[in-house]
Amino acid sequence: MEALFSIVKAAKYTVDPTARQLGYIFKHKAKFLNLQTKVQDLEGARQRLQQSVEAANRNGEMISDDVQRWLTEVDEKISEQAAKQLREEEEKATKRCFLGFCPDFKSRYQLSRKADKEADAITQLLTQKDAFNTVSYLPSVEVTDIIRPVKEYEAFKSRSGAFDEVMAALEDDTVSIIGVYGIGGVGKTTLVKEVAGQAKKKLSFDEVVFVAVTQSPNTVNIQNEIANKLGLKLDNDSSVDVRAARLRDRLKRAKKVLIILDDIWEEQEVDTLGIPTADQHKGCKILITSRKLVVLKLMSCQKSLPIDVLKEDEAWNLFKNVAGHIAETSDLQSTAMKVAQKCAGLLLAITTVAKALKHKENLYEWEDALERLKPSEINYRGISGAVYSAIEMSYTYLETEERKYTFLLCSTMGHNVVIEDLLKYCRGLDLFHGLDTIEKARNRVLTLVSDLKDSSLLLDGFFSQRFYMHDVVCDVAISIASRDHRWLALGKEDVFEEWSNEDTMRNSRLLSLHYAKVSELPDELECPNLTFFSMHGSVEVPDYFFKGMQRLRVLEFAQTHFTTLPSSIGSLKTLCLLRLIDCDLEDIVILGELRNLEILDLRRSRMKVLPKEIGQLTKLKLLDFSRCFRLESIPPNVLSKLSKLEELYLYDSFDGWEVEAIENPRSNASLAELQYLSRLTHLEIHIPDVKAISTFWNTFWCSKCNNFESMHLP
Repeated sequence: MEALFSIVKAAKYTVDPTARQLGYIFKHKAKFLNLQTKVQDLEGARQRLQQSVEAANRNGEMISDDVQRWLTEVDEKISEQAAKQLREEEEKATKRCFLGFCPDFKSRYQLSRKADKEADAITQLLTQKDAFNTVSYLPSVEVTDIIRPVKEYEAFKSRSGAFDEVMAALEDDTVSIIGVYGIGGVGKTTLVKEVAGQAKKKLSFDEVVFVAVTQSPNTVNIQNEIANKLGLKLDNDSSVDVRAARLRDRLKRAKKVLIILDDIWEEQEVDTLGIPTADQHKGCKILITSRKLVVLKLMSCQKSLPIDVLKEDEAWNLFKNVAGHIAETSDLQSTAMKVAQKCAGLLLAITTVAKALKHKENLYEWEDALERLKPSEINYRGISGAVYSAIEMSYTYLETEERKYTFLLCSTMGHNVVIEDLLKYCRGLDLFHGLDTIEKARNRVLTLVSDLKDSSLLLDGFFSQRFYMHDVVCDVAISIASRDHRWLALGKEDVFEEWSNEDTMRNSRLLSLHYAKVSELPDELECPNLTFFSMHGSVEVPDYFFKGMQRLRVLEFAQTHFTTLPSSIGSLKTLCLLRLIDCDLEDIVILGELRNLEILDLRRSRMKVLPKEIGQLTKLKLLDFSRCFRLESIPPNVLSKLSKLEELYLYDSFDGWEVEAIENPRSNASLAELQYLSRLTHLEIHIPDVKAISTFWNTFWCSKCNNFESMHLP
C-alpha cells in the first residue's frame, strides 16, 4: 500500500506525459551528471575570467560591476557548500522506499527537476560570461592618486606668495596660461603639485592632469600621458592631429579642467598636443613650470611667477623633518646645521642629503658629508653646485655597486621609466650574476628600484609598472656615468658630433641617443669596448656600422625604418638583448645568426612575416611581439625549437589569424607548438573569441597551470 501510495502521489507530478517530465523520474542520473558537467564548465570559465581580472588589476584597471557580480554569483554556485548539497541530493534521489523495492518517485522528481533548473541557471551564467567584451576599464586618475603630498609644505612661508598668486590666477577668467620658473631643484614641481591638490579641493576643478614633460619631449608620449590620466585610450596608429582632436574633445567635456605641464625646456604647441585654447574652452587652464623664463614667454604665459630658494630657517626645518631626530642630537646638531646650509635652500638637495644621512650615527660620517658637499665646479645643464654635490653624495652612499650601476642605467631611460624595460637592460648586460631565470632577475630589479626610492633617488611612478626620476637627478646621474664609466647618453636637445673622435668612440662603453640631433652615421664605427647601443628616431644605418662592436650585449632601435637589417648585426656574437621597438621591418632573416640572444623584443613593429630562422635562437628566454598588428603568422617548427623560452608575449598581435584556426588550435602550427615549451612561465596572448579561449585553455594549459606565474587570455 505504501508503495502504491507513493506512485499515486507521484502521478500528479507526471500528469503531462512529456519526455521532459518523465525524464525527471527515469533519467535522474543523467540530470545530475549534466549538472556536474555544467559546474565543471563554470569552474573553468571562472578560472579563465579570473586570469583576465588579475591581469587588469596588475595594470591598475577597474573591474566592471557586471563582471564582479558574475564572479560573486558563480562563487556561490561552485562553493564547497553547494558541492556538498549536490552530492547529498544526488544520493537522496537514488534512495528507495517500501523496504527498498520501490523508488521514491516524489523525491526523485523534485530533486531531478531542481538539478535541471540549476543546470539551466549555470548555462545562463556561461552565456553571460561569453557576452563580456572586456572585464575592466581604465579609470581617470584622481589628482590625489598621482600627486605625492608634501607634508612639510606648510612650513614654506616664503612660497606662500607664489602659491596664492597661482591660485588667484586659476580663478581669474582673463588668465588661461600660468607659468612658474626657477633653477633646477628649487621646488617648482612641489609647488605646482600642492596647487594641483588644492585646485581639485578648493576651486572645484572637474579634472586635474599632471604631466612631466622633461628635457626630451615627444608629442605622442605627452598625448598618451594626458590620455592615461583621463582614462582615455588613444590609437597609437592614428596621426598626431587625430589624437589631438580626440583629446581636445575629451577635455572640452569637463566644465573646469587644469593641465599641468611640468619641466618644459622648449616651446610646446598646446594646440598640437590636444589641449584646448581659451577660445575653444574657457574652463581650461594651463600651468607650466620651466627653468627658463624665455620658454614661458614663448608659450604666451599671461602670468609668470619666480620661485626662489628656501629661507635658512625653512631649510633647517625641512632638513631635520626628513633626517629625523638624529639631526638634533647634541653631538651632531651643529654639524647637521652646516650640512643643511650647504644645500643652499634648494628643496631637492635638502631632501636628498637628509635622506642619505638619516641613519648615520657617527660624527665623522656627517663631517665627511660636509666635505663632500663643497660646491661642485661642474656646471652641467644649469644645475647648481649645491644640488649636484648633494645628489652625487647620495649616489656615493649607495651601499652596493649593483645599486649604483642600476641607478646610472635608469638615467639613460628618461624620467618616466617602465620597470620591465629596466629588467631587460639589466638582463642584457648580465648585471645579476647567478640569477638563471627572468623571474629571478625581475625580483632583483624590483628590490633595487625599491631601495633607490628609499634613498629619494627614484620616485613612485604614476602607475605601478613605472617609476619616475627627477630631471635634475637624471642629469647628475648622466654626468657621473659619463665621467666615471665613459657612458654617453644624449636627448633631444643634444647634438652628437663625436663619431670622428676615435679616442672617445674606442673608450665608450654605453651610447644612448634618444632623438638626439645626429648627422648621418659613419659607415663603420670602431667601438671595441661598447656593450650598450640605443638609438631612437629615424636614421639610415649603414650595412657595416656594427662591425667594430664585437663586445656589444644590448642593441636597441626605436621608430626606425629598416628595409633590410644591416648585415653587420649578424657579427654581434655576444649580443644578449635586441630591441626593435615600433620599427618598420621588412627582412629580418639575419636575426637567426644571433645564437646567444636571450631577449628579443619586437613590440609594435610592423613586419608581416616572422622568419623560420628565429627557431635557431635556442638560448632565447623572452620573446615579445606584442601589438605587432601586421604579423600574419609564425612558421611551423619555430616555437617548438625555443626550448629555453620562459616568457612569451603575443598580446594584441596576429590580427590575421582566423578565429576558426584558434578554435581548433592543432590546425595552427604555432599555437600547437606552445604545449611543448616546458619552461614557459609567463604568457600573454590575445584570442578574439570566448569559445576559442575555452578550447585553447582546455587543449594546452590545464595541465600547465601550476607552472604559471602570469597568464593573460583577454
